[in-house]
Amino acid sequence: MLIPLSTPEIVMGTMLFLVFDNLYTSIPLGRTAMLLGHVTFSISYVVVIVRGRLASIGRDLEEAAQDLGATPLQVVRTILRPLLGPAVFASLMILFATSIDDFVISAFLSADASTETVPIKIYSTVRGSPTPALNAMATAMLLGTTVAIALAVLAPQGLPPRRARLRRRGLRPHRALTPAFRCGSRPRAGG
Repeated sequence: MLIPLSTPEIVMGTMLFLVFDNLYTSIPLGRTAMLLGHVTFSISYVVVIVRGRLASIGRDLEEAAQDLGATPLQVVRTILRPLLGPAVFASLMILFATSIDDFVISAFLSADASTETVPIKIYSTVRGSPTPALNAMATAMLLGTTVAIALAVLAPQGLPPRRARLRRRGLRPHRALTPAFRCGSRPRAGG
């Protein structure tokens, strides 16, 4: 899984080109080959990020939910999905940044002008003479990246803590969620 992370892009692009040209001859070069190539080199980023988050979550919450009668599907839906959400979002942002910027793999796997990606279009336009459309495309890419970064930074801060949401609904948080119990100390008598 770590081979795509440590392999240079030119080697990965050449390797993917040879695989699609000689081994998988039923898949022509073009959009499908580019999609499979991007998935091949991007899947390792997702696995590393999500596996790290899964390791930090641990198995205790899943076992506790199953002890309380939750089915495996309910455990995934109510426990794992909310906890894995930030890791999935972070891997999505990393994949977006790497895929939209990837020139080498896209150039090796593109068939003709109909499968031209943004980096290939910029490269072919800059080789001639830059146009206002190229400047507009670069500005749109810059704004898109800025919005993605703003979402990544501001999205976790936009949600109020769980306690505040429960109190707004008129519910009291469970005692196990209070800091005294979380630290392992016992509450004082009368306090």
